[in-house]
Amino acid sequence: MELFSVRMRAEKEGKHVSGAERIIKKEELEEAVKELLKRPKDYDFMNLKVEKVKDFEVVNFDLKISTYNFGSVEEAREFAVKKLAEEGVKEEVARKAVETLSKGANPKGGNMRGAVLMDLETGERLEEDRQRGVRTVHFDWV
Repeated sequence: MELFSVRMRAEKEGKHVSGAERIIKKEELEEAVKELLKRPKDYDFMNLKVEKVKDFEVVNFDLKISTYNFGSVEEAREFAVKKLAEEGVKEEVARKAVETLSKGANPKGGNMRGAVLMDLETGERLEEDRQRGVRTVHFDWV
């Protein structure tokens, strides 16, 4: 199977505002590019990159996705803490994680270009660059 990675990164005034990646078959390239072009609402720079994926592994796993409605942001955050605790995360670590994301994980405030990586036991931040976070490449899911 021949697969291609289509990646998009958009900036506004030098700050990252949107990013996405799709891994698709060649015949899906045009539709994927159109989809990614529509994703950021307001930007002054966008980079699109199309690249053939040379080595890959398809990993299958069961993932349950649910939708919830909340009356307030605070209610949603409490729910997130509760769900993390139900999965075995210490409540204080779960609260720290939700608080970190709520404030904006970037030390300068706001979002990061990557993901926060936290120690499950202590809640300590582990990513080397807290402005950038942990990054993945060549990743998609259905």
